[in-house]
Amino acid sequence: RNKSHKIVFANRKKIIQACLWEKMGLRVDKPKSGGFGSTNDGNTARRAFKDPNLFAQCLRLDVKFLT
Repeated sequence: RNKSHKIVFANRKKIIQACLWEKMGLRVDKPKSGGFGSTNDGNTARRAFKDPNLFAQCLRLDVKFLT
């Protein structure tokens, strides 16, 4: 990846993270307090896939990819 791809990726990641937090109350790909692991765990995944339509909307994907 070149620098422009990294910038696009970082911006898209921020948009997705903001949507997941605002609409689903999910913090994703953030370090956990205490420095052990990240917020990407089974609980987060279960909560995200509980509403596949909203999850797909935040990811800007067709819901077919998630169900």
